[in-house]
Amino acid sequence: MNSEGFRNPFENIYGHQNIIDSLEFAVSRGRLHHALLFCGMEGTGKRSVAVALAKSIFCNGASNPVKISNRINNNTWEDLILVDTEWAVKNPTQNIKIEAIRELESRVIKGPFESPNLVVIIDSMDKMMPASSNALLKTLEEPPSGTFLILLATSAESVLPTIRSRCNLINFAPLDDSILLQYLQDNYPDISEDLGANLISLSRGSIGTLNDFISDENFGGLLTLSQEMVNCIIGGNMQTILELSEAASSDPQSIQRLFRLFEMRLGQIIQNGISGRKPVPDFNEWFKIIKKSAGEINTNVNKRLFFEHLLWTLRRS
Repeated sequence: MNSEGFRNPFENIYGHQNIIDSLEFAVSRGRLHHALLFCGMEGTGKRSVAVALAKSIFCNGASNPVKISNRINNNTWEDLILVDTEWAVKNPTQNIKIEAIRELESRVIKGPFESPNLVVIIDSMDKMMPASSNALLKTLEEPPSGTFLILLATSAESVLPTIRSRCNLINFAPLDDSILLQYLQDNYPDISEDLGANLISLSRGSIGTLNDFISDENFGGLLTLSQEMVNCIIGGNMQTILELSEAASSDPQSIQRLFRLFEMRLGQIIQNGISGRKPVPDFNEWFKIIKKSAGEINTNVNKRLFFEHLLWTLRRS
């Protein structure tokens, strides 16, 4: 085995050390379950751990693990299949279609091409149609020897019970603030302490969310605008609502991030109260309004009118 230059596939993963330790132990002893269900909020590292696990499976005992790892990085290793909404379909949608699962079944039957193992990562089960989930059952029940399936989902409840029962469930908790801080220091050392603290607070344990905010050059402006929106629903008037709605809808590329910032700030208030006061019943109504609005922000509604209605409804409540 030529392992010179080979690095532990899990070494760049932040957090989840107990999960990583158990997976590495299972691979080294040949005891890894053929079907795993990784559950947890977006951006906590499920996909990164899944890919690292695939590398660990393929490289365990291999003659040239460095070559295998590099090919996985370059998406040219044929025995690793990543199924998402675009895989093996002519007309992709927001869901994983049954045609993709049928194609997957056909591919699994053929077995591995380059190694003793075949690894399938399905990202994500939340986007799988019911018919697709049912079609996946046969593959989960009777996979060929050496085949491993790693399913990713935000919650176990979003996965059919018949699929859950055939998998080993592994829950990914939100990352601790200390881990997010270490990630920031390692990857964004120039970010100020105050901005870093804001990012960590708003990311709620998700490196994916943190990176999403950092990628927006106008993050500082969005942070200020989201706070002004919160101030408005606490004590603003109609003129302020109109002005903020105009500002909120001015940049289509940042609307999703702004809404998430606003939603997170409201969540903090719902949890902690205003200026140290205990939460009041109205906060529960805020939560219901925000939850309903989260589904509408992705539609083709007029975004200025959307924010006007949202802010006014929250202000009245």
